[in-house]
Amino acid sequence: MDTTNSLFFHKLAIGDEHNGLGFGARALNALLELAKDNGCIWLRCDCHGGRKRLRVFYEQFGFELVDRQEMFGFDVARYQMRTSCLSRFGTRGVVGLLGL
Repeated sequence: MDTTNSLFFHKLAIGDEHNGLGFGARALNALLELAKDNGCIWLRCDCHGGRKRLRVFYEQFGFELVDRQEMFGFDVARYQMRTSCLSRFGTRGVVGLLGL
C-alpha cells in the first residue's frame, strides 16, 4: 500500500462515561479536516479487529475496511477514507448530520 499523502491515526479512544455524546465523531471530523488542510488524500487508521461496535462506528462515518490481519499478536482491522470523497453523511461526517 502506498502511504504517500496519508494521515494515520491509531487508537482513538473516548472514555465510556462519554459514550454517545458525539466526541468520537468530533475527533474524526477534526482528523479529516487536518488531513485535508495538509493536502492528504487518505485518512487511515487501525483498531482492534474484534471490537465490532468500534468497527461499525468507523464504517458508518465513511471509512472502508482495507483488511483485517494479525499483527504482533493482535487482531487488527485497517481502515481508510479518501479525504476528497463525501462520506455518507456529507463533507462534515457525522457531526454535520447531528448539527454539532
